Amino acid sequence: RLAALSFIGGIIERFPLEQLMTEAEFLFVPLVSSLSSEQDSQVRETAVQVVTKLLSKVQDRPKSLILVMIKAWWNSTNPSLRQVSAQVTSIACGVQGLLDLSTRKSYLDAAVGFVVDAKSKNLVVLRDVLLSIQALIQNLNDDLSMQDSLTHLWRYLCFQRDYILEAPLSPAIIELQTIRYQLLWQHVQHIPVGGDHHENSFVSSTPGALREIMRHSCQTLDLMDVVNESLGSILSELLVRVMDIVNATPSLGKPKESGELENDGSSDDGHSFAAEGERPNGDSTVKNVPLHWLVRRLVGISTRRKDVKESTFFKRAVAFRILAMFLKSKSDYQSVAAYIPTIVHTVVIAKESQSDPAQTGIPQSMIDNQDSSYHAMVMLSDSIHMWILDHSINPNAYYQLYAETKDSILVARRQRKPAP
Repeated sequence: RLAALSFIGGIIERFPLEQLMTEAEFLFVPLVSSLSSEQDSQVRETAVQVVTKLLSKVQDRPKSLILVMIKAWWNSTNPSLRQVSAQVTSIACGVQGLLDLSTRKSYLDAAVGFVVDAKSKNLVVLRDVLLSIQALIQNLNDDLSMQDSLTHLWRYLCFQRDYILEAPLSPAIIELQTIRYQLLWQHVQHIPVGGDHHENSFVSSTPGALREIMRHSCQTLDLMDVVNESLGSILSELLVRVMDIVNATPSLGKPKESGELENDGSSDDGHSFAAEGERPNGDSTVKNVPLHWLVRRLVGISTRRKDVKESTFFKRAVAFRILAMFLKSKSDYQSVAAYIPTIVHTVVIAKESQSDPAQTGIPQSMIDNQDSSYHAMVMLSDSIHMWILDHSINPNAYYQLYAETKDSILVARRQRKPAP
């Protein structure tokens, strides 16, 4: 199959253009048909390269016929043809000048309609359609001609709960969630931090949308039972951006309806994060309730200690990464001072595992492996600790808070320990 594809690729490269145009549509159909059925990754990659070569050369009538063919496949009720149209659309978006804005919008309408109305549970087809949407809207996020289709897309990605998030997340669900958050990142990065917000920004103009992103992102992270850097990285970028937006404009992080602020639970040490809006030590009320909720949720994930698997330390490290990235993006300590008492809790837990890993049951192999998620977690917790010390107005007050937090954790543990 590789040899045949290489031969066809040679024909496309070397044959005179006029002759190639007479055969273009007859070459196109079998080439793209092989994309959906091919299981070998090397053959698939070669097929994509050959299709790309063909699409980069087609002109005039053959080009129009191929684009009409793709649109017809989009409108088909056959899932296999929908999948082929999605795969070819992703390839076509990478060919400069092939798709004009009108064609992109036509394909986008069909793709979004399929995703929103899909009854099929074929996750592979859904993945390919979402990937095609990702390619179609690249650099077109603020184009008003796309607004209707994009509004349906953002509403689906923010509010629809098609996938039941249950641990452990399957590889297919992890892949879909990664694409989902990459698409949301494409949208959220265009929302300005502070000041006026774009009228055509769905997330910033729709009550509860940003809150749903916060909640679903944390839920996805908390349920991860594998090490997946792609998902971990996009969740980090997305949530740090969300934190910056909500830090500047707290109202954007509020839930759609009052009273929807669900309990974020407690750490594995029984440490309660108090009522909504209160700091853990109960001595002050935080004004930015949505951001404080998110910080507490991340702290809860970063202190999960029910097992010592690599995947557990990975998601703890991701939560630490998000908190560290958020703090380091701020030069003014006072802007984040209200959240420090909550963040200190997770630093104390991480420092404890660092100082006495054997007591917490961490395997020696994980301790010795500098590339382990455990070491990543420790390094990130150290960076948070040093950032607070470097930026705190009164380092002694931080050390006192650290000691008080450590004592409160020990008290909580003793209270949970069953009597002999």
